[in-house]
Amino acid sequence: MASYAEAPEDEPSPEPSADEQRKAADAIRRCYMEANPEKVASGAVEVLLRKYRGQEAMLLQRVRYRYSLEIKKGRLRHRINSSWAAANVSLRADGRLSWSGPGGDGALDVRTCECEPARHEAKAAFVVAAREAGGTATVERAFAAADDQERDAWVAELRKTARFFERLEREKACQAEESEALEQAARASAATAEAEAAARREAEAEETAALAASAREFSQKRAAEGS
Repeated sequence: MASYAEAPEDEPSPEPSADEQRKAADAIRRCYMEANPEKVASGAVEVLLRKYRGQEAMLLQRVRYRYSLEIKKGRLRHRINSSWAAANVSLRADGRLSWSGPGGDGALDVRTCECEPARHEAKAAFVVAAREAGGTATVERAFAAADDQERDAWVAELRKTARFFERLEREKACQAEESEALEQAARASAATAEAEAAARREAEAEETAALAASAREFSQKRAAEGS
């Protein structure tokens, strides 16, 4: 299965339409109403939307992630061995895909998942390859939606989630590198300052010794002249 998360970082994204921007902005407002309504009341959300105009989709992902909100939920069919059972499925912004139903409960960590339509499985089906929540082994789980449109919506959200966490990991790595570079620069600056201070102390000690020697010499001369 090809991984959507392996797509090039600089792959151009289509320019969002005015309608898409509006829908994303409305979704952001709903997120804040659920998680932090004070920011809506204070007008801070509108300031944020103006700042990130044209980047509403990216901002929506980050807001959902910040508050661990639900991205998508719905009633799907989940394959259990060779049979299918109805399940309530939820995708959260922390990368958790969970389901519950007569066939049992389960969850996947989809932060690094691969997700593809699977028409050979069933009508409007898709397969998710990811680690089981709390586990290390990668497993495949098949789900089926009511129609192709709903299936494509689930696949799109799962792929966007994987891309978001890939980008987040790169940002964390860059921040760690920047932090290490700053620490190295700070250490080098401290070492330089210490070396300069030591040189000053040495010069001051030499000057003090020279002055003391000069004073002794002068005293000796005065003593010799007096005698």
